[in-house]
Amino acid sequence: MMKIKPLTLGIATAIAFAIVWTLCFIFVWVLPSLSMNVFEDMMHSTEMGMEWHISMSGFLVGLVVWSVCGGFTAWLLAVIYNKLS
Repeated sequence: MMKIKPLTLGIATAIAFAIVWTLCFIFVWVLPSLSMNVFEDMMHSTEMGMEWHISMSGFLVGLVVWSVCGGFTAWLLAVIYNKLS
């Protein structure tokens, strides 16, 4: 059976999450109205009364949190997969 390298998968996932977070942030920053419409469609709701609050600190916090959480989850998944295989 093939083993997955947990650290490699975790780092790759963290990088992927960082890229997706950055693209999403840019999309919301450049097209806030369209972004809200897409978000409402994804949540199966309309006129949620929300507003976007765009800031550099919000971007950085989200970047770190999503990357760390995504990387940790991928690492954990690989560890569990390797134990089960």
